[in-house]
Amino acid sequence: MAIDLPPEDSPIGARIVAPEFLPSALTAAHSRLTTGPASTDAIRRSITPVGSTTRRHVAHTIQLATDLGLFTSQGGGLLALNPEVADLNAFRIACLRTLVTPPAGEGLGSSEHGTQRSAVFMLWLARQDPDVSLTTQDIQDGLAHQVPSMQVVTNVTQVNTLKRWAIWCGIAEPSGEDSSIRPLPARAVLACLRTKAFPRGESIPAGDFAESLCGQLPWLPEGQLGIAMTDLLGQPHLAPQTFSRGCSRALLAIQRHGAITLTSADDADERTTPWSLDITGNLRQTVARVEVSAA
Repeated sequence: MAIDLPPEDSPIGARIVAPEFLPSALTAAHSRLTTGPASTDAIRRSITPVGSTTRRHVAHTIQLATDLGLFTSQGGGLLALNPEVADLNAFRIACLRTLVTPPAGEGLGSSEHGTQRSAVFMLWLARQDPDVSLTTQDIQDGLAHQVPSMQVVTNVTQVNTLKRWAIWCGIAEPSGEDSSIRPLPARAVLACLRTKAFPRGESIPAGDFAESLCGQLPWLPEGQLGIAMTDLLGQPHLAPQTFSRGCSRALLAIQRHGAITLTSADDADERTTPWSLDITGNLRQTVARVEVSAA
């Protein structure tokens, strides 16, 4: 049975939560367009076999990316990558920013259309314990309990669609055979660190690093949208100079990957204000300076 698409003039987020849109198709389309402009048909043919039932979904996904400004029309039916997102990391961050940003002029959670629901879902997910895997039922129950003021998801299909987007954007990881996810944003944070927003091989104060990171990833609990989510949930704010647990675990994972160096307060200049990494329970680790690897 065909699923009705939201109207073309509906909010972007309402179309994103529809199951017709395939995050994986965005990656494939981006890869195809890095070789030069191409038509929608050419992109579809390059990533889906003839007669595949997903070809229609791929076309809708390409149109979505065009509406978001990620792909641009070159005339003659050709599409090209927006130069601002030619790098795949920047491309994913731009998509994620769309998913978590409420419509202009609307406060977070002020309505229940798709854009608000995708934003609240992603912001809620970013606040969850990265050590605890979440099943579809866990997510439905958690949202119903913690965000009673709005119906964030109405069925299992919507939850599964948003889970796919969360994994594709890098704010969650697959966990187990029951389609559960682990809300660890390591890949999203790493993608952000690999963009031009962060200088390579330069040690900067943790506070400056946090400010830049939150500017690029406002959905983190310590970011502007994350703080708005805290207010919506009626929960206490993070302590000053503290990275959220999800961000803390992500930064430690990225350091193990060799992409950053976290310098502790003991080894840094005394004039540098340290920040705390929330590791687990009452365990904290201080970091005074951060250096993004030149590699």
